[in-house]
Amino acid sequence: MFKRMKPWLIFLSLAAFSVPAYRIVAGKPVLASTFGEWDCACGDSYIKTTRHVFWNPLRDRTAEKVAEAFLQSVRNNNCKAALDVCQEAVEYRRVSNWQLAYREDEGNSATLYWKLTKFESEPNYDLTGSGAITVQRRGNEWVVATYDAIF
Repeated sequence: MFKRMKPWLIFLSLAAFSVPAYRIVAGKPVLASTFGEWDCACGDSYIKTTRHVFWNPLRDRTAEKVAEAFLQSVRNNNCKAALDVCQEAVEYRRVSNWQLAYREDEGNSATLYWKLTKFESEPNYDLTGSGAITVQRRGNEWVVATYDAIF
């Protein structure tokens, strides 16, 4: 009763399904995440850095690379972002280690939430915290717009 489907029809059907699915998946940096810990009055940054995240392996990592380059420049005391962002970051929010914990994209900006270790903490006690960097797309490049950290 059932006729055998032609191979080209199967391929065409898979292609018709795959293209929209790829566009949906590729546009979201986080495919799924749990709720963060709510038992601290530390704020939104803490909640987002305590989530368990399933990252989209196809995401555009350009914003993440720009934010990481910013953190490296702050650590090395050689910040090249906007003066108001750099001055406070180097003086009060300098970090030695970081790990990306969560990301939210909206329009031409991305806010990246990081688990941070404060620069020059006491040797036996690393002061850890959380922070957020917002990068904005300006033309074809991303630039750091804001940086905040809590230790």
